[in-house]
Amino acid sequence: MHWQKHIQIWFAFFAIVFTTSFSFPFHVVPDVGGWFEPFFNSRVEWIGKLLNIKNDSDLMYHSGEDSIGMMINTINIVVFSVLLYVAIFIYWKQKLFILLPYVKIYLRYYLALMLLIYGFDKVYKYQFYYPEPNILYTDFKDIPQDLRYWSVMGTSYVYSLFAGLIEVIPGVLLLWRRTYLIGATVACFVFLNVFMSNLGFDITMKIFSFFLLLMSVVLLLPKLKYLWKVFSGRKTEFPEDDSPVLYSKSYYKFLKVVVLLVFCYESQYKLIASGSINDDYSERPNLHGAYQVLNDAQNNWNMIYFHRQGYFIVEDNEGLFYDFKLNVDREAHVLQLTTYEYDKKILEYELNQDTLIIEDSVNGFHVKAIKVYTYNPYELN
Repeated sequence: MHWQKHIQIWFAFFAIVFTTSFSFPFHVVPDVGGWFEPFFNSRVEWIGKLLNIKNDSDLMYHSGEDSIGMMINTINIVVFSVLLYVAIFIYWKQKLFILLPYVKIYLRYYLALMLLIYGFDKVYKYQFYYPEPNILYTDFKDIPQDLRYWSVMGTSYVYSLFAGLIEVIPGVLLLWRRTYLIGATVACFVFLNVFMSNLGFDITMKIFSFFLLLMSVVLLLPKLKYLWKVFSGRKTEFPEDDSPVLYSKSYYKFLKVVVLLVFCYESQYKLIASGSINDDYSERPNLHGAYQVLNDAQNNWNMIYFHRQGYFIVEDNEGLFYDFKLNVDREAHVLQLTTYEYDKKILEYELNQDTLIIEDSVNGFHVKAIKVYTYNPYELN
């Protein structure tokens, strides 16, 4: 049906522009979106002024995170891609359909890359890592809804492994034309679950996860009739390949090998960098843990937390949290704290078994605390 072809080609136009409008944390694949994100941000800011949106932070977006700006950007690209497709179709007419085999390859491989990256991040437990000390010592009711979901997921390696494998498997299947239909079908259900989780727990990737869900549906469009017959129990022959000649070309085979190597390295980058196949067993920093303050009269401090990603967090007696970027000089026994306003403060520390002393001798600052929580991976699950 022609309408399916039109949708597939238009969606490819939309997807290419959409994914180049914001950065994505790639390590090997070039982050083209990072290059063009400032341009798209400027268009969004201009429209925001027309709509009288005064808060600039609402218009900013990064890495596909949800915001008013991301919604405006998405609508902009939908309109632009529709106009672009209509203009090109008026000029090329049916000749535009020669792009269909390449469109299908693009949809397959982009979905496969996303599934492999997110899937292996779960398999190795890099996405849903075990909750940090400050989260474990925060009342459940005080944890934001999205962080509750993230933290609970991080307590189970078995489920993280399962969730990762059901993404990795369709990701691999999508890379081969004889199995892509199964992969795309499974991917559709996987992304539906991801989107509903993001929607239900207010996780700030709803637009991007819906985009991936829509991409898997668009990839399946020409085969919907066949899939309906299969799921309804009627016998039917497997549909023939759309472009057998293309797949036999030597340049296609060479490019596929290159792409597979890049995808493999990209999806395994964190494993290569960390050397840990299960993040639960990754070594934590020396000071990592939770400390109960013993002398709180001076500063109203109740708890001190050392976050594994380089944060120093203080909880006061009213349950309010204050966090600082942390740099530790273990040789000089110095903590360098940096605020979000880039103000710096230097504190001296001494750790004697479970007793921590933090002081600033110049200003007469002195805090004594005792460690009440130490991360032990062998006590998990």
